[in-house]
Amino acid sequence: MLSVQPDTKPKGCAGCNRKIKDRYLLKALDKYWHEDCLKCACCDCRLGEVGKFI
Repeated sequence: MLSVQPDTKPKGCAGCNRKIKDRYLLKALDKYWHEDCLKCACCDCRLGEVGKFI
């Protein structure tokens, strides 16, 4: 039998290495990010505002 427990432990941000205490997590490239830390490397656009699919 498989039991799934909610993960309530704060995740570390891949961009700034601080704990993510926000209500929602952004997950990209199998890493977790603050909304302000996940940005395009070319244009510096915040990717959290773009939507689910790019």
